[in-house]
Amino acid sequence: MRFRKAVLAVSLLVACFMLAPRSAKADDIFFTDLGDTILVTGNGRFSSLSLSCPEAVICTVLIAPPSPGDLFSTTNFPHNLANTLFSLGIRENGSNTLSDALVIANLFSSAAVNFLSDPPGTGGDLPGVPCGTVIDGIPVPCDITETGVQQLAGTITWVSGTQDRIFFTSDMTNETPEPASLVLFGSGLALAGGFLRRRWRLGTPAA
Repeated sequence: MRFRKAVLAVSLLVACFMLAPRSAKADDIFFTDLGDTILVTGNGRFSSLSLSCPEAVICTVLIAPPSPGDLFSTTNFPHNLANTLFSLGIRENGSNTLSDALVIANLFSSAAVNFLSDPPGTGGDLPGVPCGTVIDGIPVPCDITETGVQQLAGTITWVSGTQDRIFFTSDMTNETPEPASLVLFGSGLALAGGFLRRRWRLGTPAA
């Protein structure tokens, strides 16, 4: 009798696990901007995503809902514009200038993720827009500083509870070495040169 109850309990647990909402697992999209092109990859249902965009253009990925009939619910991106547009600004390292931006468009039955790398007027070879500049009544945000390592930009939540995460890696294009770093680097070269010179002298036979 006890064995039968145990089997029943385990069966119920397995059934609950199988019917649990899919929100426990997030599917991810990765924007990698470390060179002349933006690479876009993903995992989960985005595992086949493979896209390459040149810089200074808008790199767009259309996201289908996790299941047929599911709808866009909300995001946790810092800027909500009219409940249909969400954005995040990426600050150039060591400056007060907008470098890159992520904009999420709510298409209700789907979503569009737009990554702008050095868009016209916001970085690269063109004059940068200072953080806080008001354009069309909206301040240009600078929320995150580019670091050269992967960062979570935000998540998209669907009505079903499923979440999609958006990550980006943005290079530190404006970073310049600090004087202390240059001194340390020069000292390292001097020590390495002295070591190699000493080894060469010890290995040279006497005349």
